[in-house]
Order: sequence, then structure tokens, then C-alpha cells
Amino acid sequence: MSGDLVWLVRHGQSTANAGEPTRDYNTIPLSSLGELQARAFVARVPHAPDRIVHSSFLRSRQTAQPLIDAHPQADVLERDVHEFSYLWFPGDRVITWQERVPLVEAYWDRLDPHHREAGQGENYVELVERVRSFLAEAARWPGFSVVFSHEQFMRGVALAVLTGGLSATPESMQQFVTWRRGWPVPNVSCLALRNLHGQWWVAGSESA
Repeated sequence: MSGDLVWLVRHGQSTANAGEPTRDYNTIPLSSLGELQARAFVARVPHAPDRIVHSSFLRSRQTAQPLIDAHPQADVLERDVHEFSYLWFPGDRVITWQERVPLVEAYWDRLDPHHREAGQGENYVELVERVRSFLAEAARWPGFSVVFSHEQFMRGVALAVLTGGLSATPESMQQFVTWRRGWPVPNVSCLALRNLHGQWWVAGSESA
């Protein structure tokens, strides 16, 4: 299968993934293992990418940096491929993963696409819009693109491609919940997509 190729790559292990407490979504850095994973990922890229894309979140930018350094001729773009940030906490509150788990489950149990946690978090409608916008823009990228993204966003993209699109409905959220529980996305795992005549296809996936 020919066609333009997009690799969606989850960021390396973050300090939050390693169990350390965090304050917010966007400033979580890579752990020491995550830094090693980011450097090792460069060798997995078969040839020079035409563009390297990352989110605004620190761990995504840090994972992208070794590939940017290795291929300075590639275009570098920041896009809204950040994590689905549906929980919200005051800026002075530190929270651990163990504390987050029941809040995560409570959010998904609602199956309410418009629910905004504490009036501040991102809602499912916004995730759907970001996934659609990403796929529309990526369809116009020629050649080979490597996109450093995040677990839930990658799931949304994969589900949209495999099912013909996401919708901002409770039924779509239920499908996402099933997908979330059944499809692990390890750090620095890769989802390969091809766009052929305007149609997206899953070209493969791999883990480190």
C-alpha cells in the first residue's frame, strides 16, 4: 500500500507514568527512562521524516527533541494532539495516579459528551473535534510525518479511522470506553496510518 504515511507515537515514560505526583497535565516531564526511550526511538525511524509534530505538552516535546536533532531538515510543527485533559484540579493541588483512578472511572461512567469536570476540564465533544481536525490536516501532509502524541488522543484517532469517524454522543463514548480498556498504548508505541486517495488506513502498530 502506497500513500502518505503518518506515525503517531506516544511520548516516552513520564514522571506521572512512573508513579510520581503531578500538579497539571501540560508540565509533566519525562522520567529518566522516558529520556532513554526518546533517544532510542530515533533508530526505529527508517528514513528522514518530512515533518515532526508534537503537542504543547512538555513530555511530547521532550520525546520529539532527539528526532528533531537527528533530522534538522524536517519541518517542526506544534499541533493540538495533546492528551484528553478531562480531569481538572486547582493549580496548587498535587495528585497521585492512585487518587486519579476513581475520578477517571467516574468521568467515563457518566457517558456525557458535554460534561466538563469542575467546569474547567476538556469535554468529549472537544476531543472529537480535535481528532477530526487532526485527520483533516494530516491528510494534506505529503510524505512521511512523525507525530508525538498521547495515549487517549491516539485511541481517538485509531477509533475514528477504524470505525469511519468519532461522534460526540454517549454511544461513541461507550465505544471509546471499550477501546480504552481493550487497547493498551505503551510509551513510545507507534500507530502507523496511511492516507490513500483521501481515505485513512491503519498501516500497522508496534511497541518498543
